[in-house]
Amino acid sequence: MKADNRFKAQFSHMTNYVAVGLLWLSISALSLFLLTGAATTAAYKTTRLLIDRDRSVKTMLTFMRALQKDGLISTVIFVFSALLFGGLFLVYNVAINTNQEWVVVFVIISAIELAIFNLYVYPLIAVFEHPTWRALIKNTVLFAHRHLFTTFKLVGTVVFFVWLIVWVHPSLFVLALSLYFWMTAVHLEKVFSPYIKMLQEASNDEIS
Repeated sequence: MKADNRFKAQFSHMTNYVAVGLLWLSISALSLFLLTGAATTAAYKTTRLLIDRDRSVKTMLTFMRALQKDGLISTVIFVFSALLFGGLFLVYNVAINTNQEWVVVFVIISAIELAIFNLYVYPLIAVFEHPTWRALIKNTVLFAHRHLFTTFKLVGTVVFFVWLIVWVHPSLFVLALSLYFWMTAVHLEKVFSPYIKMLQEASNDEIS
C-alpha cells in the first residue's frame, strides 16, 4: 500500500511538470507566440517551486500569477530579442551575398550571445528583483559569462530538447519541453542558491 501511495505521489508530481509544459504551449500559441517570453518566465518559476517536494504548489495558479507579475518585462525582452534575431538574419544574408566574411563572423557571434542571454534572462526575472532594466541586462550578462560551465549545460539542455523532438519523435514535444524546464531549473538552482542566500542574510541584517 505504501509503495502504491509513493507511485501515485510520484505520478502526480510528474503530471505537474507536464502541466507546466502544456501551460507554456497554450499561452504561447493562444497569444500567437507574443507571450512566449512571459510564459517561459512563469514556467521556470513554477518548475523551480515544484522541485521543492516539501512545498505545496498549485501549478496553474502559480503559473498564472507569475505570468501576471512578470509578463510585461518578459514580453518586452522576448519581442526585442526576436527583432534583433530578425535583424541579424537580414544582415547575415546581405553579408553572405556580398562576401563580407568579418560581418558573417560578427553576426554569428552576436546571435550566439543573444541566444545565451535569453537562456538566462527569464529565470533571472523569475527569481530576483531588478531595480532597473540596466541592472537586469547587466546581471544576465554577468551570470552567463561568470558561470560558463552552467552556460554549457544550458546549451546542452537545448540540444537535448531539439534531439528529442527532431530525431526521436515530434509527439514528444510537451514531454521534452517539461523536461527542459526541469533540467534548466536544476542547473540554475546550483548557481542561484548562493546569491539567494546572500540576499536573505542581507535582508535579515537590515531587519535586525
